[in-house]
Amino acid sequence: MATYWVDLSAGNNGNAGTSEGAAWLTLAYAATQAGAGDEVRVKGSSVALETLPIQTAGTATAPTLWIGYGSTFGDNGKVTIDGASTRASGITDSISGSGYHVFRNFIIQNHTSHGIDISIRDVIFVNCEIKNNGGRGANCNYAVSFVNCIITGNTLHGIVHYAGTVVGCDVSSNGQRGCWNANADGFYVGNTWFSNGLEAMYLTNGALGVICAAFNTVDGDGEDTTAGIEIVSGAAGHFVLLNNILYDCGVGIDNQSTLDAGMIWADYNLLNGNSTDLNSVNAGDNDVSGAPDFRDEAGNDYRLNPASPAVRAALGHGDNSIGAAGNPRVFGPVMPARVGH
Repeated sequence: MATYWVDLSAGNNGNAGTSEGAAWLTLAYAATQAGAGDEVRVKGSSVALETLPIQTAGTATAPTLWIGYGSTFGDNGKVTIDGASTRASGITDSISGSGYHVFRNFIIQNHTSHGIDISIRDVIFVNCEIKNNGGRGANCNYAVSFVNCIITGNTLHGIVHYAGTVVGCDVSSNGQRGCWNANADGFYVGNTWFSNGLEAMYLTNGALGVICAAFNTVDGDGEDTTAGIEIVSGAAGHFVLLNNILYDCGVGIDNQSTLDAGMIWADYNLLNGNSTDLNSVNAGDNDVSGAPDFRDEAGNDYRLNPASPAVRAALGHGDNSIGAAGNPRVFGPVMPARVGH
């Protein structure tokens, strides 16, 4: 297990790559060298006008780590991979199966097709921005997850994945769906969804498993968003939909499947300003109907004012409130959103 360095302006691919002073120049070259358990530290000293092609796999116990930084390693500065409106995608792959890669602190933007276009499984993106790409923001396979990311301004869907997790993300202003879970289990916790062109969360569960959406805030922005949560035709399994704000959408929760409503546990949600709050979904005994009372909706500040009916109204009560509450992103475990900070 090795640590490698990339400096996007001062590096040289003829270097050893094993220290910051002997860094490589390009992401593509680093991708040919890094393997299971290796860590690649990328200095964002310049914009990467290239594609990063994943060519080797990590393992479940020894993933390959890609960590961006600004001037000093550990400062959480971000590295930009820019398609310059000429390259199709920023991160791709040429392998199959489980990839076991983790990307932290990257911006993937301005590609003509999908910003991320991968077929491997088991990949995580942390503190990344995926924005302004001409296709989907992220076009992925099974078990690809996003933590504390911003996914915005993509022409098509923000995220497409076949199972995975989306936690603590802002997903906004994508031309079609915010996120499309195209097949299996998924967990969507603590996210803010704003002004996506179709559904915020479009959920299919073909594997008889569980999809959970909890502590999300969805602002449909004058019903630009057709549904806050849509359960797709052909879905199976169980759906758990708790502690979400579903506001100003065409439909708050829309069950378009043949699932019996009893297979969908929806409760402790705030539903307000939608043309239809619930379609083929049973109302929860603890749902809230009042206006959410955001601090600054026009400025996209979705923290709650103290008088909001969502405050301390989540399952379990205590300090837990309904919705994501606009808390700052964190780099450790993501906890349910709290209010008043």
